[in-house]
Amino acid sequence: MSNTAQRHVGRVQNRFGDSRTSSRIPQGALIYTMDGALPVEFISEGDRIITRAGMRVLRRISGNHMAGFEMGFDGPEVIYADGAEMSV
Repeated sequence: MSNTAQRHVGRVQNRFGDSRTSSRIPQGALIYTMDGALPVEFISEGDRIITRAGMRVLRRISGNHMAGFEMGFDGPEVIYADGAEMSV
């Protein structure tokens, strides 16, 4: 897992040690794609993301390094961020 975040099915622990429920993905979190694991800040619309249900095309990504990133698909999905599952 990255040094800045640990992810456990929708729970985020940031680098300061506090945790909160969030669907935002922190900068630096590795997202599993068909092209390998990539930091979320390098993901773009149209990328093929590995989900619990198989490969899905990313339809939307928004956010920034301060607030975190949100991803959107055709429907609800469970992705793998830093090796843990996360609902988006």
